[in-house]
Amino acid sequence: MNAPSDIPFRYRRLAYVALNVTDLARTTTFYRDLVGLTLTESSDSFSALRCSQDHHNVLLYPAAQPGLKRVGFELEGHRD
Repeated sequence: MNAPSDIPFRYRRLAYVALNVTDLARTTTFYRDLVGLTLTESSDSFSALRCSQDHHNVLLYPAAQPGLKRVGFELEGHRD
């Protein structure tokens, strides 16, 4: 394991995850109704859901193949 001084930046937490999904409506319903996330924004091109005070923690995008699109981290400070 690296010592803290060897790490180029420090993150505080995972802020959000963006997923490619093959059925946006069905997947949005799953995360809202079964997982219990709050739907904050939705259109034909994406859905945003949250489990915190942030605008979104999960973003869903329609795609031909399901998978991870990207992740975002909240860093510890402005310098990071």
